[in-house]
Amino acid sequence: MFKVTITWMQCELANLIELLRSYPLSRKYETHRNSGFRYIHYGDIHTGIANVINEENNLPCILEGKYRTLKKDDIILADASEDYQGIAWPAVLNINPDENIVAGLHTIALRPKANIDSLFMYYTFLTTDFRKFGYRMGTGMKVFGITSNNLLKYNFNMPSKIDEQIKIRSIIDFINNVITLEQEKLNLILKMKHVFLRKVYSTKANDNMVLCKLNNYISKKGKINKENKEYIVSSVNNKKGFINQSEQFESTRLNNLDKSTYRIIEPKDFAYNPSRINVGSIGYNDTDNILIVSPLYIVFRLNDEINDRYFYYYTQTEKFLYEVNRNTEGSVRQSLTFENMGNINIPIPNNYQTQLLISQYFKKIDNIIFITEQKINRCKKIKTYLLQSLFV
Repeated sequence: MFKVTITWMQCELANLIELLRSYPLSRKYETHRNSGFRYIHYGDIHTGIANVINEENNLPCILEGKYRTLKKDDIILADASEDYQGIAWPAVLNINPDENIVAGLHTIALRPKANIDSLFMYYTFLTTDFRKFGYRMGTGMKVFGITSNNLLKYNFNMPSKIDEQIKIRSIIDFINNVITLEQEKLNLILKMKHVFLRKVYSTKANDNMVLCKLNNYISKKGKINKENKEYIVSSVNNKKGFINQSEQFESTRLNNLDKSTYRIIEPKDFAYNPSRINVGSIGYNDTDNILIVSPLYIVFRLNDEINDRYFYYYTQTEKFLYEVNRNTEGSVRQSLTFENMGNINIPIPNNYQTQLLISQYFKKIDNIIFITEQKINRCKKIKTYLLQSLFV
């Protein structure tokens, strides 16, 4: 074991940077042609298009003009946000640009002075301490902002030597690289699953598939919880299916909730929001627990001729979405009744064993997706912890 001694110094941001010119360039200045000029718009910082900028091609092109351009290691912050958490969210130019890069609308551009590592500064702007500073200094009612004068008042501690700054931020760099690689892996798996879903549930690609109406296989369920029993209060998430409402609301609100009108979801029941099933609002109770949901939901169960998970994966296909849209009705808000759910066509293999194999295959893919998401979330938590503990 050995100790690394780091000398920390207290600094004011104004003494560490040079304030650069930014320009009130809105989206109307963008062009589809390659003008040789690109800009960093505050909206692109908030959406993640501009964070650690390693590819200038990701930035929008703008019309030519006489601008003071940015160079490698310059830091750009969004001075406006729809919420306090996004005030002064940072981006950093991490390459020597081949084109002219300009700080655009609602941005504050900074150039670190000598012996200041730009990535260390970038991570400093992500710390909880700086986020709290932005919250205190931010102004506005509907759109929140921070002025450059207030920004430069930020006081914080940092290593006095640049090599020490680099050592500290390189740890965050490593975590970021892991997150990026795992996210790329996750995106690839999700694309693969999407392609496989489209092919597996295609009657054109599979001769052993028969197109059938759902009304031959479903029965309506969802008794009302008249006795107001304490079941798990749930709702349906467009991506996760059933989720516990305690994840969304405070427990006191749920404790005071009248559950006597809620519908009971038994194990192996499906439920969907008739007005939002077109965006994936359908859930399958694959647990041993009894749930309850809002009376707005429609509850049903499949008979033994269709494997539950085989059907559930079908609901994730473009074909199912097409069938939903074909069967919804309503002049103002489209809705899918239980009767119309029965009119939906579903491709069914000639034998049940094939359904089972298909559902098991996609379940394995989902397990890989879950493990990858868990790894990404753990890395993000580690990153948050390191930002709080290393950047003191």
